[in-house]
Amino acid sequence: MIIDAHTHLMKRFAFLEGLPLEEFVSSMQNQGIDKAIVFTIEGFYKDYKRCNDELGQATRKYTDILYAFCTVDPKDGSNAVTEMQRCFYEYNMKGVKLHPWLQAFSAVDPIVFPIVQEAAKLDIPVLFHDGSPPYSDTLEVAYLAHKFPEAKIILGHSGQLDFYRLAIVAAQRNENIVLCTSSTARLGLQEIVDMVGAERIIFGSDFPFGGQSILKNEIIKIECLEITEEDRRKILCENARRLFKI
Repeated sequence: MIIDAHTHLMKRFAFLEGLPLEEFVSSMQNQGIDKAIVFTIEGFYKDYKRCNDELGQATRKYTDILYAFCTVDPKDGSNAVTEMQRCFYEYNMKGVKLHPWLQAFSAVDPIVFPIVQEAAKLDIPVLFHDGSPPYSDTLEVAYLAHKFPEAKIILGHSGQLDFYRLAIVAAQRNENIVLCTSSTARLGLQEIVDMVGAERIIFGSDFPFGGQSILKNEIIKIECLEITEEDRRKILCENARRLFKI
């Protein structure tokens, strides 16, 4: 089984058209993805509550295949925390996705603290876009993991291509950090596995960015790692199943 922990259900972002829900699911399944965590895109810069509802409705159509993360705007104060609670209790959403780069806030701004604290109370992870300085710097996200050791923090791109070694340092210093493979190079990912261990790594593709080929390429990246089959299963499925309680 493969669980993709980093996908986006969207209508359009810049030059990229999103996929209809049915095509989104069939495209994943055609490439061997059994289940997926879905995030918004438009919710990072438009009406995030409406986008959360759209994700919630989509997961109700595909129970046991799609699992949603909500998003909120930290600049919205207590309303953001209330929306997190609504999404958790109404839609059983599995976490919160924040994108400081698109949402225009710093990961270390105190406005983020109540969101991380509430996520810890709900026992759900917070996934951050990272590897895009200055707002989404990998070590800025790591600061939150250090400040709130009771929270589960996911580096959504493990530093991306250029900053994966910062993700390694962050994970070594903070046991509550989980690393997602989305947008990492294979050689960088091998170093991540060697230095951090497979137990805190989850598979993610960033689909539909890159089209269907990204799904195939990201799976091949995991298949090429010099690791045991047990560790490969952890990265592709078991870690996400445990982290997201699915």
